[in-house]
Amino acid sequence: MKILHIIIYSNSKYSEKIDNNAYENMQKSLSNYYKKVNNKVTTYFVKYNENVKKIYNTDYHIQDDILFIDGKETSIPGILDKTLLAFKYLNDIHYDYLIRSNISTIIDFDKLINYLSINPINYYGSGKLVDLQWNGGGINDSTWYGTIFASGTSIIFTKEAINDIINNDNIIRRDIIDDVSLGIFIREYKNIEPSQVNSKHFCEVPFFNKDEQSINNFINDIKNRDIIFYRNKCFGIMVKNRDIDYKQMEIIIKYLR
Repeated sequence: MKILHIIIYSNSKYSEKIDNNAYENMQKSLSNYYKKVNNKVTTYFVKYNENVKKIYNTDYHIQDDILFIDGKETSIPGILDKTLLAFKYLNDIHYDYLIRSNISTIIDFDKLINYLSINPINYYGSGKLVDLQWNGGGINDSTWYGTIFASGTSIIFTKEAINDIINNDNIIRRDIIDDVSLGIFIREYKNIEPSQVNSKHFCEVPFFNKDEQSINNFINDIKNRDIIFYRNKCFGIMVKNRDIDYKQMEIIIKYLR
């Protein structure tokens, strides 16, 4: 089984509320980790750079494991657009599944490959499914309530799904946040219910790095659990202290190695 793994990434300074270099530090840690863990997985970090076309006279440039796309970072439609462009630019790579994750999620690919070998996803799924029941991110009324979509932390696509998205990207909603928009597209275009990896494999990482004892307690806890996805956002959406998430990611990566 071959997996193409793309990670949505931007500089910390893109948002003034993000701690200095928190995202850059996450990228370095994840890059080192993914280069060593499984040779069946090809990982690229995807970010915008406004000078790509000026410097390279092309719409994108690959440097090591970073795919730079010409453009400016935005949430809507920027995250969705760079996701769709990454699908297009990297689709010549051979893969069975494409996983789209983000900069603060750690994936244990050995366990994921074992899981998918026994429990294949037929088109579209995730480590965590979400039932849309709120406004925000381009959702302004109840029209799309009840849409089950794959969380942007761990979206899983088959090659067929990616080809359908590439061939029909003109009808994908650019005014709605990325993971919700992709869920709406698949609901409307294919009427397919997404699959979820067993929820026991998804960990919402808590705040644990206060002291050595709390770290040991967390490590002992995850030793007894079969976790594939580690989602790091321990202070929620509104609090942007991502440096704590980075420090906790370092501890988890050290354990996984």
